[in-house]
Amino acid sequence: MPFEQATGLRGTLLQRRADATTQARGGGLQARLRAALRGQSYAAGSQTVSPAGTDARFANDGTNAPKGGRMRKVYDANRARTDGLQEDSRYDGELNDFEAHWTRHKGRYTAVAAKVDLPAELIAAIHWREASGDFGTYLHQGDPLGKPAVHVPKNIPLFHKWEDAAVHALKMKRGIQSQMGLTETSTDAAALATYSEYYNGLGYANRGKPSPYAFAGTNAYSKGKYVRDGVYSSSTRDRQAGVMAMLGRVSTVETTDTSGLARPTPLLKVGSSGSFVREVQQLLGLPEGQQDGDFGPGTKQAVMAFQQRHGQTPDGVVGQGTWALLRGS
Repeated sequence: MPFEQATGLRGTLLQRRADATTQARGGGLQARLRAALRGQSYAAGSQTVSPAGTDARFANDGTNAPKGGRMRKVYDANRARTDGLQEDSRYDGELNDFEAHWTRHKGRYTAVAAKVDLPAELIAAIHWREASGDFGTYLHQGDPLGKPAVHVPKNIPLFHKWEDAAVHALKMKRGIQSQMGLTETSTDAAALATYSEYYNGLGYANRGKPSPYAFAGTNAYSKGKYVRDGVYSSSTRDRQAGVMAMLGRVSTVETTDTSGLARPTPLLKVGSSGSFVREVQQLLGLPEGQQDGDFGPGTKQAVMAFQQRHGQTPDGVVGQGTWALLRGS
């Protein structure tokens, strides 16, 4: 398991650009892309509407929301991030590789899924994050099979077969699975994002940041990464695709109306990054080139000017009061 542990789907989810896809994989994919886009959800006023006949495998529908506590807070933040995800074209090559890998090995993942009662797609995505799909490794943390584990978790039995190790690793997370009632047929996209984040560790949630383990390769993540145990770099981008981007490549995903949810109001200031910063930049009306999800001096100045216009103390920090004014609530 990567450094984060030490500190702690294809509809609307992934709208790949037609021109980028054509360049990367040839014009033969255009028909496939058009078919995917025909099934996507689309914005209509304050709601997100799913066209009739969509065959989405996963949806942002709230069906596996935990009852409360810390996990509910993580889930609610991930549900807001999951609504309206788009793929980051910089990850297209890796996602192509993962898609091909899933096609070749779907049977192995499905067999494990039946034993642990979790979606096969989720298991495949976690396997790719941990070991780039290498069946010679432990699913727990990517160490080689047949040898004692050296990375967390280290206190596990010796396994020689990937399937046996995978079942053990996933059963170690039964508590997380149970709190959200996840099964092999679960469809709640936000719950899958939350499961993957807990699988990896809550180092990012502790900082109020989107986890790249879940969201790298989508517009919900821009930068920020643990570069070694306990050391977080706000300027480093995780170049490995996250679980949600991979799920979008092997399934269809639609999003539904989340207007009834209490929208998160994270405290944002210089150094913050991610989808909430991008939302602030959009609400402030910053030029498109400055809507990069990175809270720098320019964003701070724009926040201060906004606060001053609305009779707030112009401290350049986005708290609940500034969020309410920005969102018009």
